[in-house]
Amino acid sequence: MVKFRGYPFEEYGSVEGRIAAISSMPVSDSTYLIKVVLPEGLITNYKKKLSYHEGMGGNGEIITAHKRLIEKFIYNLIKTIGR
Repeated sequence: MVKFRGYPFEEYGSVEGRIAAISSMPVSDSTYLIKVVLPEGLITNYKKKLSYHEGMGGNGEIITAHKRLIEKFIYNLIKTIGR
C-alpha cells in the first residue's frame, strides 16, 4: 500500500502496489530500494486518479496477509500482554 506525500491519504486514499524487486544491499541502515508495480495505475482505493509528478515521494506499507479487524485486535492484545 503506497501513500504519496503530495496526496494526503485521509482525503485521497492509498494506491495498491505489488513488489517486483528488492535491492540485495541496503542503501542505509535497514533501508532497501524496492521496485513497485501499480496494477491499477495511480487510482486510489477511494477511486480517485492521482496525477503523476516527476520525483513523487511516498511511504509504503507491506501487507503480508489480509486479516479481519478482530484478528488484528487480538494479535495486538497478545503482543502487549506478552511483554
